[in-house]
Amino acid sequence: MESQGGQVALLVHLLPNLLTLNVSVPPNYLHDDKPDIFTSMLAEYAFLPPTSLPICLRYMRSFSFLAGGDDVSPKALLTILKLPCIRKIYVHITAHMEESTTVGATAAAFATGTSSVTDLQFGYGSVDTYSLARILSMPRMLTRFSYTDCDGMAGSFKCAVFRVALQPFRGTLQELVLRFRWAVDETHGGEGTLGSFRDWPVLRSMRCSVTVLVGRARVRGVVQLREVLPLVVERVVVDVDGDWVDWKVVEQMVDLVEGGEFARLGEVVVPGKRVSVGRKVGARLQEACDGAGVVLSMYQSNGRWW
Repeated sequence: MESQGGQVALLVHLLPNLLTLNVSVPPNYLHDDKPDIFTSMLAEYAFLPPTSLPICLRYMRSFSFLAGGDDVSPKALLTILKLPCIRKIYVHITAHMEESTTVGATAAAFATGTSSVTDLQFGYGSVDTYSLARILSMPRMLTRFSYTDCDGMAGSFKCAVFRVALQPFRGTLQELVLRFRWAVDETHGGEGTLGSFRDWPVLRSMRCSVTVLVGRARVRGVVQLREVLPLVVERVVVDVDGDWVDWKVVEQMVDLVEGGEFARLGEVVVPGKRVSVGRKVGARLQEACDGAGVVLSMYQSNGRWW
C-alpha cells in the first residue's frame, strides 16, 4: 500500500470482529495528488444498505479518525453513521450542503437514514448550519454532541436552525459543546442565540461560545446566563469565540453561583486573561465559588487573571 490510509484499509478488512478503531496519523502524510484510500473506501459504501457493508465494519462500536489536516467527507461520515453497532464517532469533518444548493444524493441520504450513534464529536470542522441539521437528523438518541468550528463558519451560523435539529435529544443529551473560532455575526448571515435549556432534564455539561448563548457584546445583558443554562447543570465552560473577554458575562457567572438556583453546579471554567479590567470581577467569582463549594478553573492562561 502506498499510504498509511491504504494500510488501515487493508488491516480493517483483516479484522472481522473489530469493535473499536482509532486512527491517528501525522499532518501531511498524503501527497496532494493522492486521496486517502481508507476514507475513500468508506465513501464508496455510503449508499449501500447496512446488510451489504463489509463484515469488518458490521460490529464496530467506536470510530475515531484524526489524520492531520485531512477531514472526513460527508459520504464517508454517512457510511460511519450507518454502521449497525456504532455508538461513538470522533472525526474532523468538512461538509457544505447548504439549503440554497441542490439537494444531492448524499444530503438526501442524511435526511432519510438513521443511526445508532449516541456520542457524536466533530473535533475540528467546517460545516454550515444546514449540514449540521442534516447530520443530526440521523441519530435516534444522543447523549453527547460536540462541534468545534475552525473555519469561521460561525459568521453565518443560524442558531434557530441548529436548535430545531437538537430538540429531539432534549430528554437524553448530557453534554453539549459548541465552539467557534469567531463570533456569530448577523452581518454575515448569522442569526440569534440558542435559546433556553433550563428545562433540559439531563444536560449536565455545557461548553458553548458566548455569542450563541447570550448574543453579541453590544446586546449582552438582554439575555442572562441563568436564563439559558439547564437547572441540572454541573459543569459550565464559557468560551470567548475569538471575541475579547466580556467581563459582564463573568459578572453574570458570579450572580449565577451566588444565587444558589443551580444546586448541582460543581465547576465553572472561564477564560484566563491577565488584564486589569478583570481583576475585581475575577476575585469576586473566586470568592463566590469558594463560598458555594464550586471549583473555578481557567483555560488559555499561565496564571491567575486578577
